[in-house]
Amino acid sequence: MKKFYDSIGYLTKWCSFNKVDINWKKSEIMFITNKQNITIPEFINISGNNVKVVTEFKLLGIIIDNKLNFKSNTAKIKRSINIRLYSIQKLF
Repeated sequence: MKKFYDSIGYLTKWCSFNKVDINWKKSEIMFITNKQNITIPEFINISGNNVKVVTEFKLLGIIIDNKLNFKSNTAKIKRSINIRLYSIQKLF
């Protein structure tokens, strides 16, 4: 768990050094790991703001998860294709 907080510390130092201001109230954080037995908190306090820790998020229409296996994105595409194929099938 200490590594997570160290990483956040590096991020905030980098942002401060490069004069990048992050609105933590609108931000979410995701830790990418392949470890099985790891406990990640629901919220992390960064600069006095509780930032929600998520396991997946949507970026430019692609669902990215913390294992980088894209199972959620593939399932979404499969559902969309099945709906369209069903509609085409009903026409004929």
